[in-house]
Amino acid sequence: MKHSILILLVIGLTSCNFKPDEIKLPQWKSDWIGPISKISLSPQDIQKIEEIRFENGFTTANLNISPGTYPILPAINGLNISQNVVTSDIYYEITFDSALATFQINNQMPFVIKAGASILLKKGNDVLFNFTVSNDIQPNTTFQSPEFNFAGKKLYNEVEIHMENVSTNTVNNVTVTGNEKLTVSFKVKNFQLRELAVESNNKFEVIDTTDFTFAGDEMTAEAVQGKLKIFIENQFPVQQTIQGYFSDSLYHVVDSLFTTPFVVSSANVDGQGYSIDKPLSSVEIAINPQKFENLRNAKFLIAKAIFQNINNSVPVTRMRRTDAFDIQVVGDIKIQFDLTKNK
Repeated sequence: MKHSILILLVIGLTSCNFKPDEIKLPQWKSDWIGPISKISLSPQDIQKIEEIRFENGFTTANLNISPGTYPILPAINGLNISQNVVTSDIYYEITFDSALATFQINNQMPFVIKAGASILLKKGNDVLFNFTVSNDIQPNTTFQSPEFNFAGKKLYNEVEIHMENVSTNTVNNVTVTGNEKLTVSFKVKNFQLRELAVESNNKFEVIDTTDFTFAGDEMTAEAVQGKLKIFIENQFPVQQTIQGYFSDSLYHVVDSLFTTPFVVSSANVDGQGYSIDKPLSSVEIAINPQKFENLRNAKFLIAKAIFQNINNSVPVTRMRRTDAFDIQVVGDIKIQFDLTKNK
């Protein structure tokens, strides 16, 4: 998601009966006070992931087959196998408002995986997803599932991938190296979050680059003095440490937003980990002529935020779709214009 921060200073000069050389254009100082921008972010914005991908590769050892050369490799009938897999280091649990899911089975084994094998995602005793493959998967081929509606379903930072009722054909004169794999890959895409939960030790970083325009007019102007004041209301039950870097068109950093990173207080939570307030934090940034000129030359704002769950009173804190992180920037700047010059 791209956000622009724009100060638009418009000065109108209308002439009806004067020739241009009859008008004397002065230098002029003006106070400019007012809102610059207001941005509202949801948990969907801080997630910063367009797709969730994870996979697990089962080996011949998982199928109880040792390396070696086999005149006859017996068939497998109805084997159940499973392994844990990490899906993310950001969240503990996600609930989707809407999402599409697909999976693949890549068979690098020297035998057929027969129809009737089932793929499951589980968290403990909870089955998150279940699908039975209706056709054989030949050696060195990939089965691609259809898309599934994942709305209302959950995904955890660690889940178990199960293959149940795995059956194969008998194979003659085959060598097993132990490097063969049966890989199951999952992808969740096009999703909107209903809820995002993080554990007490979760800490993650989000970096975003946005367009930035500070002074949009064509005339020469310089800041005599002033400040920007940033107000942040944080309904997220996590603390954020924020810094921003202004860069030119080649992404060379020309200035920073804060002298030191700014810490935004976490919302307080109830016994279930949901926020119960929306604390306000604020900080002032002094604008001097040099900083003003740096910002005039900036084309992009590189925002960096470190999110950390510090609510140790509960094991998991939860961000709802309706929770908001609101940022408002107000300017109080004295501007000096030189109307005789153009940028």
